[in-house]
Amino acid sequence: MLPESDIEEIVEALHKLNTVIENQTEKLESVLWKPVQQTHMESGDIELF
Repeated sequence: MLPESDIEEIVEALHKLNTVIENQTEKLESVLWKPVQQTHMESGDIELF
């Protein structure tokens, strides 16, 4: 990005960057964040971690 870029170009570039980051976050969450649940039989409590 050149120093003489106007505000609209900067906003557009940031929007594109934000979209890329959101997409990567969704991909990572689907692979890395697996829900873990454990139920205690005597109390019925559920732990999430």
